[in-house]
Amino acid sequence: MQPWVWAGLAGGLGAGWFLLRRWQERRSNHMLDAMKASKYGFGGVAPPWDYDDSLPPTMLGLVRLGPLFDDLTPAQQKERLNREAARRLEALALKLNPPEFNMEDDPDVPEAPDLDMLVSIALKERGQHIEEVEEGLDRHARGAVLGEQVGLGVRVESVDLQDSTISDRVEREGGATGAVQISLAWEDRNDLDLHVFAPSGERIYFNQRRSGCGGELDVDMNARPTSSTPVENVVWKKDPPSGTYRVGVHFYRHHRRRGTKRQTSFTLRTTALGEVAEFTGALEFGDAILMVTSFTLP
Repeated sequence: MQPWVWAGLAGGLGAGWFLLRRWQERRSNHMLDAMKASKYGFGGVAPPWDYDDSLPPTMLGLVRLGPLFDDLTPAQQKERLNREAARRLEALALKLNPPEFNMEDDPDVPEAPDLDMLVSIALKERGQHIEEVEEGLDRHARGAVLGEQVGLGVRVESVDLQDSTISDRVEREGGATGAVQISLAWEDRNDLDLHVFAPSGERIYFNQRRSGCGGELDVDMNARPTSSTPVENVVWKKDPPSGTYRVGVHFYRHHRRRGTKRQTSFTLRTTALGEVAEFTGALEFGDAILMVTSFTLP
């Protein structure tokens, strides 16, 4: 065989190998993005085929269809889209869209959303929501906390300081108390996860249990369905940093056990410089992270 033939074959094989590796890398990246989006909702960027082209362009970057979307009825699909869109708008209104979740400049998101317009819509929606919870906010107005906001679908509860249910669970699991403490409790064997965004911008959750500013997730339960009275706890034992703390809850895994359903109600209690607040809400498996509240310390 002539040398030029060998050279052509070698060049063709090399080009084919390069194209194959490039395709595998792009496919791997798409799969990773899809996994992130499935786990964290708006925490990852879904591949383009996960977006519904029938939505207005400004919504495309914010609404991601859940992994079970195709199994829903048309009415359920519409409700899912409405709910997820509202939560993403609320996240913007609460300024709960950390840099790692910012998709505005991502080339993989078709027609990135007009964030200013979305914030305006969200603030309008939020104004309607605040009217409903204003009385509850007044009941636990804090002297030490500069400001507080509450997510859509979250109820502000009257705090019963005599009710030690959550603190008893934290103590049972060896959790600590501190100047800032955020505890999540629910009543089945499903796996809910507590996510706290520190003033430093760090996220404290099961995959990063400590922050450089002193926060720690010291109780994380039901990765396996071990308890029907679980609790999770994030704490700054002393010297909490100034700034805004943002708190979210995610329904990570539905464990098929007796008494567990695809919807779980939860109670979230926050303690900040001696001031206590309590919130309740509900999540359905497949929902994005629900941003429950944010508060600011001086």
